[in-house]
Amino acid sequence: MAKKTNIQNFISTLLTNKKLTNTQRERIAALMIRDLDLESPSQESESDSNLPKSDLPEYHSSADVMKFLLEYNQDPILKYTCHPIDSPDVIKEIAEMCGGTYTVEGHYHLISTRFKQLREKYNFKKFGKYLDYKVITLMKVYIDGTTLNKDTPSWSHLQIPYNWHTPELWAWSKKNPGIVPNPGENIAEELENEGYKLPKILSSNLAAKRLKTFGDIVLYYKSLFHIKRDDNLRDKILYVYNNGYQTSEQKSLPWNEKVQLTHNFDNSIELFTSVDKLLQAFVAIMKICIDVQKQYSKELPQIEVGFYREEITGRVCFYVHHLNSEYRKSIDDAKKRIGEQQTNLIKNQINGLCDLYIQADFGNDHYAEINLWDGKPREAKNIKKIQGVKYILKY
Repeated sequence: MAKKTNIQNFISTLLTNKKLTNTQRERIAALMIRDLDLESPSQESESDSNLPKSDLPEYHSSADVMKFLLEYNQDPILKYTCHPIDSPDVIKEIAEMCGGTYTVEGHYHLISTRFKQLREKYNFKKFGKYLDYKVITLMKVYIDGTTLNKDTPSWSHLQIPYNWHTPELWAWSKKNPGIVPNPGENIAEELENEGYKLPKILSSNLAAKRLKTFGDIVLYYKSLFHIKRDDNLRDKILYVYNNGYQTSEQKSLPWNEKVQLTHNFDNSIELFTSVDKLLQAFVAIMKICIDVQKQYSKELPQIEVGFYREEITGRVCFYVHHLNSEYRKSIDDAKKRIGEQQTNLIKNQINGLCDLYIQADFGNDHYAEINLWDGKPREAKNIKKIQGVKYILKY
């Protein structure tokens, strides 16, 4: 027993060597566990071991977030926070609910009340439904202008300071009674008024677009939660690939000199999701692929990305396929423990966004799919021969 304890202490010391990569640490741990017949790190009795432990969160499904966003988009009041208003009848209906004349202030109170009612339907404590707090916080700041920093309320990674509660917007509305701040083309042409013009022009981080009016802000807000044909995922992915992507923590540099990218997208697919988190997940997986490639090859990573709907299940899938690679663990090791970068990917982007699977060439003619994160115990199922390593995000 003392001998085993001494060896475990030696393993613990070895694993703290800063010169080792995360992959090398995991490989050493797996070999020692096998040879010493120690219990698997996933077991309850491993709690006293000095070996690394999983840091994964409680699993959350994406279903409630997707339903919430769909219901938000279809609500007769809330939908016009993410669509232009291009019908005189809609303006008349809102005006009647505001007291007879359309004002942004009256419209805001309708929006705020309806948003609270919808959130209550998805109350976690009452109904056990999970909503991503980052998504809800962004929506709340966009509608109410309330944030922890009350002096400078802003939302999205563009730090947009304009919302439905902006005093300057309300003041403009009082000077322009009956005019909506986000008119569609027909209304804007009829009234010869394109709505509220922003004091400062902004540039979108999802495409090469400039935001000049409140109507542009409304469409940008929609693009954060809705993927569709005329605002498709392919264009967003290629924009990030060529220009990088700004987050609240850091800005990723363009990838076009680091990765050879090909793509295969079905742009007819619609999806309600956190587009921001999806793009962050794409960036995180690209980093994993690049880091792996640097360790084993001087070639640039060859990566294919795509977007499709499964024929049998109907699930929507986005994938990042590292073609000139192979998985550097055995299938059994991959089921038992995932790497630090994959753990961070699940914690920071995947959980509550979608499920995560991996299909890979595990070497020695072994090809399998493993459910890295879907709320179920990890299992491997044999698949047909596949080139490289393929991350699949399933909705």
